[in-house]
Amino acid sequence: MPVVTSGTTRTGVVRTNAADWRKLRDNWDDLGYGQILSAENRAAIAKGKTPKVDDAWVKVFPEDAGLKGERIPMHHVQGSPLTVPLPDTRHLDAHMPGGFRYNPGGPGSALPAYPPKKGAE
Repeated sequence: MPVVTSGTTRTGVVRTNAADWRKLRDNWDDLGYGQILSAENRAAIAKGKTPKVDDAWVKVFPEDAGLKGERIPMHHVQGSPLTVPLPDTRHLDAHMPGGFRYNPGGPGSALPAYPPKKGAE
């Protein structure tokens, strides 16, 4: 069994989240989906930081309206090299039941929708 550290998934895959975000940003731009990322999130990605759920994100992913302000880390599906961006709450949901330690996590889900938090609009 691979040695697992904070820099690797439970299967030993090295986490390259900043590079994964840059690659996804570039792919979205090439495919005409650049509007998913706001100027603020683009700046965060350029600095190697994790973007956050904001108005631009919610415009494309309205089911995340209740998650505004949450980080959008890369989720390694089943601990594999395959990554998908998931807001923190949705990322935790992908690892349920059991949480990060006991459940390697599926692909995440478009549901449930998280309604806007009171005062978050």
